[in-house]
Amino acid sequence: MVRIGAHVSISPKPIVAVDSAIALKANTIQIFTHNARSWNFKELDEKQLKAFRDGVEEASISPVIAHSGYLLNPAATGENFDKSRDSLAKELEYADAFGCNYLVVHMGKHGLSVKAKAKAEDVAKSIEEGIERMVNMFTALRTEIIAANTMIIMENTSGCGSSMGGDLSEITTFISRLPDDIRPKVGICLDTCHLHAAGYGLDITRVAKSVARIRADVDLSLVKAIHVNDSKGAVGSLLDRHEHLGLGDIGAEGLGVFLSTPELAGLPLILETPVDEKNGHETNMRALRRIVARKG
Repeated sequence: MVRIGAHVSISPKPIVAVDSAIALKANTIQIFTHNARSWNFKELDEKQLKAFRDGVEEASISPVIAHSGYLLNPAATGENFDKSRDSLAKELEYADAFGCNYLVVHMGKHGLSVKAKAKAEDVAKSIEEGIERMVNMFTALRTEIIAANTMIIMENTSGCGSSMGGDLSEITTFISRLPDDIRPKVGICLDTCHLHAAGYGLDITRVAKSVARIRADVDLSLVKAIHVNDSKGAVGSLLDRHEHLGLGDIGAEGLGVFLSTPELAGLPLILETPVDEKNGHETNMRALRRIVARKG
């Protein structure tokens, strides 16, 4: 069965996410378990959580994916390293409480922006140090990560600023350096807009070669979910701006070819497309169903 869904809100209470999924005829969803633009986590209400978990089960929604907050930076330094470490522990606790299968975490920001026009060797050194801090953070949370029912999946980025994960080999390096007992608890989430913006062109003229590059840079067996978004930016633009399916620089045909990649078959497909005056989730869900129907 193809699993198609969208990022939906849990406000004012978690059960509305289930209602949204049913209205969209979605069989998978992604949520924030707290205010994504804050370090704060609202106290959990077990009665509301049970209603959410029961609703998910009754509606046969699976998997349920949590997305971490925007402030979390696994490669942070100083005080922000401590805040991010504590936040990641809380993200796991809340994802477990909601019954989530996966927790999406962005690769960290190493601190030396691509706009700084730094020497290549300085950027490489900054990335290496950033990955080391990420490994240190996950190692510090060994007990929490291993005990959690929720699996962490690292999302690729567009490569803007000092974000790591635009180059997929950086995700590979990070996971390979994790301790043996943590590594099985960490997978990957691929975002199509981010891939395209980072230089893995997914438009119909480039997608075949890009899939070969992706295979070379990352183990596709580790991918557990896909964020399906078109891109406002051109290939290699580093612009992290999602567009409605078929209306961006990737296009429906390119997305269809990418989603036909055998290693990605059966993975949950999550929309993070805009909700604006042009389209909402309903339109993009229909577009995604058409793309999936044609890709076979």
